[in-house]
Amino acid sequence: MPFNVFIYFIPMMFLSFLEVASRKKTQVFYLYIMACALTIFFIAFAFHLGVDWLEYQRFFLGISSSEANYEMGYTLLNKVLYISGADFWFLNYIVKFFFFFTLFCFIYKFSLLPVFSLTFFIGIVFPFINDPLRQLISSLFLFGAFLLLNRPPKVIAIIIGSMFHSSFFVSLVLLFRKYQRKNIIIIFFAAGLFFFMFTLSSFLLGTVNFYPLNLIMLKISYYMKNNENASYASTSVRIVFLVFVCFSVKVRNCNVNYFGYDHEKTFWVLALFYLILEIGFLNLPIIPQRVRIYILPCVIVLFSNYLFNVVSTGFRLVITVIIFVYCSLSLYSFISKPVGSYYTLDNNLIIHNFTGDKVKSNNEVDDFWIYQD
Repeated sequence: MPFNVFIYFIPMMFLSFLEVASRKKTQVFYLYIMACALTIFFIAFAFHLGVDWLEYQRFFLGISSSEANYEMGYTLLNKVLYISGADFWFLNYIVKFFFFFTLFCFIYKFSLLPVFSLTFFIGIVFPFINDPLRQLISSLFLFGAFLLLNRPPKVIAIIIGSMFHSSFFVSLVLLFRKYQRKNIIIIFFAAGLFFFMFTLSSFLLGTVNFYPLNLIMLKISYYMKNNENASYASTSVRIVFLVFVCFSVKVRNCNVNYFGYDHEKTFWVLALFYLILEIGFLNLPIIPQRVRIYILPCVIVLFSNYLFNVVSTGFRLVITVIIFVYCSLSLYSFISKPVGSYYTLDNNLIIHNFTGDKVKSNNEVDDFWIYQD
């Protein structure tokens, strides 16, 4: 049953409410340990979870028909592991464990409410944390730089990270953090207007083949044809949330007081750029979805530190309820669709070894892609 994702998410929300109500450092630490353990068990040990793993497995085995679409770094990593005799699922679990380890450390380092931040993040990106193996690798260059060097990644690190997934090039917007905020806002909103006009004109004309780089544009065209207008309501909620995070003086002050001006401005640049992506690609939400895994933790950190400093316990809990209602509705909306049946938490390595239950076979996942075509 795909709805058993709430077997994981409900306890995570419960731990978050305890954390938000308490705010005591010792209790927060132990609550976070429990939250991390739940996430490792249910998400990191996911087995045959989602729909992208089959194509990644075929690529690993050298039988994919789309080998030209993969970045050089990811291709090299696969070939080295395959030649060394490693299994695809070894690669899958190694990548996930490194990703979650850096994510856990990043959130704990910068967020005063780490359980809330982790729950919020997973609630928004659940489908995209299981499928995009390449993005998980790229994200290590962002989180790792903050953890090991206490600064954002340099250009060379961004280039290397982009060799695993090209979407990581969005991290180059961090170069703008040296500009004044008003100039950054002007530049980003100008870019957002261009993005919006680009997608709107493509949507109205029904094709994007007249643009350069037709191979990329054909993929975007496919996304446009399968775009769902129902996502506008959810996008509007995210835009309101992002506007608050980016332009609230209280949010800024809380974060400057906690981890300093440099980190606050760095996270703010990423949050503002994500806001621009949401607005600019209103007709094509798949684009901002592709970079959530990099940027969203920084956005949530900014908000969580504001929430921590809200004096009224009742108001903090009300805000938390609103946030998690949105996350729950988003999860419900996703798993209610036909693709949701491929995201059941029954497809778990530990559960499978204990129960022997059948997991999705290659043919069943293949049927999904045939249906989509």
